[in-house]
Amino acid sequence: MPLFSVIIPTYNRASLLSRALQSVFAQTFVDYEVIVVDDGSIDDTDQVLAAYAGRIKSLRQSNQGPGRARNYALSEASGTYVTFLDSDDLLLPWALATYNEVIERFNQPAFMLGSVIRFVQEDDISRMIAEPLVTHAWDDYLQSARAHYRVAMPSAIKRELLQEIGGFAEQNICSEGHDLYLRIGTAKGFVMISAPAVYAYLQHAATRSRNTQPLYKGARLLLSRERTGVYPGGKARRVERSILLTRSLRYSIRRCFELGDRWRGFDLYLRALPCYFRAGYGRDALQDAFIPFKRMKA
Repeated sequence: MPLFSVIIPTYNRASLLSRALQSVFAQTFVDYEVIVVDDGSIDDTDQVLAAYAGRIKSLRQSNQGPGRARNYALSEASGTYVTFLDSDDLLLPWALATYNEVIERFNQPAFMLGSVIRFVQEDDISRMIAEPLVTHAWDDYLQSARAHYRVAMPSAIKRELLQEIGGFAEQNICSEGHDLYLRIGTAKGFVMISAPAVYAYLQHAATRSRNTQPLYKGARLLLSRERTGVYPGGKARRVERSILLTRSLRYSIRRCFELGDRWRGFDLYLRALPCYFRAGYGRDALQDAFIPFKRMKA
């Protein structure tokens, strides 16, 4: 059984997929398996995957979105930990070795979150070297609420834990990572890896959608799950959940206003107000109320 299962969902990214796969095969730590799920691509993805026969486990489904693709791969995974890679991004060569070092140092934490660099051209990262390991550890994810760090997709999570909580939300939404991490919530052992960066995120036109519906639906899902008690910790951990929720909700609210969708922005803002105040972000709530008016004057 490998230590890591690297899961890559892909859809119509044949021109980028090989580069993502090569970043996995360039890892300095080699105890891993690679599972790629073709989410109903209609380009040359099948030919790219055929070239890696014997080196990867290749799965295919009709186009149902990355959440369902990740869950399909999860059902076929055998690693102790699972890490995810989007098919237009890269794992840095020391990523799995870094996760392994954290696993050994912190006695197999349930959840590790890595840091990201952004790039436009591969030359932007070709001269990078692995920095010394810098970590921050808590008993669980909720306990980290008052720390300041960027919540992003690069992570390594115990496979059995992911299967226990049902994997990713399968709707076409943003914030699926925030939702997953909140459902992990109280699992024992959370480590944030500040350095080295483990993941390289490609900046291109398709990575920043102007469609507000996935933002809106994702934020509504977070609020609904909190209201119905899906997220663990009960009343005793409510403030910590509210802090983490508000950070995600503020991004969605601001992005809706930025894109001119004031109806969805205002609706999310009003629904999020209880979270703002439970989190102690009353001043931020007042500031955010004026965002659309500032943009209308601009």
